[in-house]
Amino acid sequence: HTHTHTHIQTHTHTHTHAGISNTALPVGKGANKMFMKWAYVTSQQFPNWGMVFKLTCRVSLSKEELAAYEAPFPSEAYKAATRVFPKMVPVTQSHASVEENKGALRRVFSRWTKPFLTLFGDRDPITRDAEKGWLKLVPGAKGQKHVKIKGGGHFIQEDRPDELVRRIIAFVNDNPLPAKLRANL
Repeated sequence: HTHTHTHIQTHTHTHTHAGISNTALPVGKGANKMFMKWAYVTSQQFPNWGMVFKLTCRVSLSKEELAAYEAPFPSEAYKAATRVFPKMVPVTQSHASVEENKGALRRVFSRWTKPFLTLFGDRDPITRDAEKGWLKLVPGAKGQKHVKIKGGGHFIQEDRPDELVRRIIAFVNDNPLPAKLRANL
């Protein structure tokens, strides 16, 4: 998630639209119990990542799909980043990324007037209600067809892929490129 925010921040001039799903840009104000358990306990103990997806997706994944999530991590030696990354989320004011995230919210997202869509799952315990902050902050969010996708958990791309894609396509179609940009294609 953080990578997506950073990409939008550093490439604002190249984007005509932005859409986010089940994410936030933390600024050191804590986190819910579910996230804290994930970051400091669960993510440190899971023996394989296929199991994480098996337990957290709202739909059953095939053996092949689970194997695909496991493939990048054939042994513990490959899991260092997956153990560290959850702890890097800035949930306290003293975290080094808090000021960067506050700056991004102020400099980029509070000024984003291009089309901006939120598609969050109604069953995601980690980012529950986080879309409300985005809708309030981002000017480009006004007038868009934001949805809480029913039955969508944190890994909404697995839980409700067809609806997610359908809504992204509708967002792009509802917000065509300006004529000046279309002429340059």
